[in-house]
Amino acid sequence: MAQLNSTQWRALLDAAGDAGKPHLQALLDGAIKREQESEKERKEALLRRQVALLETVPSLTEEQCGEQLQPILTAFVQIKNLEDHTTQIVEVFAKLQTIQDDLTEMTLKYHELTKEVADLRQAQVANPLPLPPGTEAAIETTSTPLTVSSSTSSLSVMATPSRPAAGADSTVVVTSNEAGTSAIAAAPRPEPAAAGPSHASPYVDRKAVQIPSKYDGKEDIESWIGSMRAYFEILGTQAETQAVIMGMNVEPVVRGFLEVQATRAGFQKSALAKWLRSTPVASLEELLIS
Repeated sequence: MAQLNSTQWRALLDAAGDAGKPHLQALLDGAIKREQESEKERKEALLRRQVALLETVPSLTEEQCGEQLQPILTAFVQIKNLEDHTTQIVEVFAKLQTIQDDLTEMTLKYHELTKEVADLRQAQVANPLPLPPGTEAAIETTSTPLTVSSSTSSLSVMATPSRPAAGADSTVVVTSNEAGTSAIAAAPRPEPAAAGPSHASPYVDRKAVQIPSKYDGKEDIESWIGSMRAYFEILGTQAETQAVIMGMNVEPVVRGFLEVQATRAGFQKSALAKWLRSTPVASLEELLIS
């Protein structure tokens, strides 16, 4: 039968009647005595171990103490480094997770923007931008060769057909000088039909009728460029397409001035349209106004 401790015997004594209390009191006293002896033995054994430990320490030399302390300190340092590395690894993984989330978000935005650009391109192809009002005549092109003559005070562009029709000859002269810019169109002049190819000489027909130009000076050219820029701003035209639209909507008189500039720059007359479409708006403005 297991022995009861003093606490258990005291509980039984409190619950017992007067007749059984003397016997239970004796058992309680015996349990208390045994517990006191057991505690005394435990303290004596602990004291003996501490005395033995204190007797062992003075007997160790300084080298022996160092040899025993070195592995202990090394173990502490390794544990500390391991804790630091663990913390750093956790931080690195957290940063990698953040970068991965950012990359995922950027990829989604890239796909959305790519889809929007594709939709805008498809819509622009299906519904091209309308031309500015009053510029339909600027779209007309001619394959007539040009004869360019220039002087210090004036610029002129003369166009004559290389193979004129029988009984008709036409001459178009565009003249630009410091006073302004004007266009002269020659009236048809009857000519007798001749066998074989014929070439018209570069001259100004005295019967030519002068046609007043809408853009007759530097201020008017600036006004034309300003209206084109306002047109681009209202429609929200992209910068890379402004030069194309502006090159396709050059006024006839302005085009004559540009033909002279293009010829001086070494461009072929047949490549003028391509040159206009590839010239930035800022460069075109500087060329016209400067």
